[in-house]
Amino acid sequence: MDYLSFLPVLSGISFVTTVLLLWFKTNFIKDYADLLGINVCKWLDIADGGDLFVYDLLAATTNPGSKIKRFFLKLSSCPFCMAFWISLLTPSFFITYVFSLLLFFLFEKIAE
Repeated sequence: MDYLSFLPVLSGISFVTTVLLLWFKTNFIKDYADLLGINVCKWLDIADGGDLFVYDLLAATTNPGSKIKRFFLKLSSCPFCMAFWISLLTPSFFITYVFSLLLFFLFEKIAE
């Protein structure tokens, strides 16, 4: 059995899981902006209330009247939807989708 044939599947799962963890469980945009000396909260005119996740940044910059922006904002606020669309980019969609969500929720449970 060729073990290297599983490498694209494993890399897809790890990629989707990493994106989900960064998107939903960290405030990496605010941290990197602070590291570079950029005050994101002042720039976006929002209150600095500690954790500022990517979804919060998108919600603060989205025009509520735009249906297209609101649609993509809703898609990006759901881990199932986000994993679905990112998994479409991988070689084995179904395996990547299921296992990346399992790993994401496992890491989320461990972090609690």
